[in-house]
Amino acid sequence: PLESDEVAVVLATSGSTGSPRGVLLPAEALMAPTPAVQGGASPQWIVALPVSSAGGMNVLVRSLDAGRSPVVLPSVGGAEPFTTSAFASAVNLATARTRDVRVSVVPAQVARILADPAAIEALAACSQVLVGGGPLRPSAVSSNCAGLGHLLQPGLAAAPALRAARERDLLAAGMGD
Repeated sequence: PLESDEVAVVLATSGSTGSPRGVLLPAEALMAPTPAVQGGASPQWIVALPVSSAGGMNVLVRSLDAGRSPVVLPSVGGAEPFTTSAFASAVNLATARTRDVRVSVVPAQVARILADPAAIEALAACSQVLVGGGPLRPSAVSSNCAGLGHLLQPGLAAAPALRAARERDLLAAGMGD
């Protein structure tokens, strides 16, 4: 039985900080704006994470709140693995609809994207990329992330590696120390 009538959804955690567990979320938590994703009248979101996870559910809710059906990668249902070609195709479809394209990904997806030139180009076409679900290895965002550090707005675990990427971008542009 649920602990409260206010619970809107029960989501599974990844277990990145221990054992996976269910988290009870009220509707307010699903709709709460976060500073990283505010702005934009009607962004087109790409669902690249399972909607049974907090990241995937938040993208789905934000899509519907923006009045748009999300673009969903084939890997979301679990029948297919995540591929960079499917990511690039989803971004191409989304950018045909609007210039404000947003996606939420995890570090493993970022590493795959940054190993594929076509996927890097697709990532650069996104107006916002949220990274969560665990830390990014600094090596994953080193050389292939030139010029993309400003796009990646991380969860707390990914912040150090992306901060380093942003600093490299500033130095390369002649704006750093």
